[in-house]
Amino acid sequence: MRSSVAIRVGEKIRELRRARGLTLAQVGERTQMTKGQVGKIEHGAPRTSPDQYEAHDLLVGLQQRHAQCRAALLHS
Repeated sequence: MRSSVAIRVGEKIRELRRARGLTLAQVGERTQMTKGQVGKIEHGAPRTSPDQYEAHDLLVGLQQRHAQCRAALLHS
């Protein structure tokens, strides 16, 4: 049974991945997972694992860098 936390984490990972225009395979390459593993995480795989957090951290980091670059461009 999928937990509500795993589902919410997976939904956030999918949202961030799509916002960055990344494919499942691209996130998988960057996190040393297969695209199938990333897909399972996005769909609320039944266990929370370090892989989920690694994918989430990667995407949040990309989001933060994008925001920083955008802010720098707006202020230059």
